[in-house]
Amino acid sequence: MGSKVFAVIDTNVIVSAVISKSPESSPLLVLAYVYSGTIIPVFNAEIIQEYREVLSRD
Repeated sequence: MGSKVFAVIDTNVIVSAVISKSPESSPLLVLAYVYSGTIIPVFNAEIIQEYREVLSRD
């Protein structure tokens, strides 16, 4: 990825990245691109609320 990409990061991608056991997993790579600034996450209040609800589950 040479240029910046704007993308909505699905909650499942975040959860999968967190529980992934492989450093080469696609969800973990997506978050690495977000962290590096290659992917710029796009979100709104509804997406933030979904993140909160899903990530606070047991």
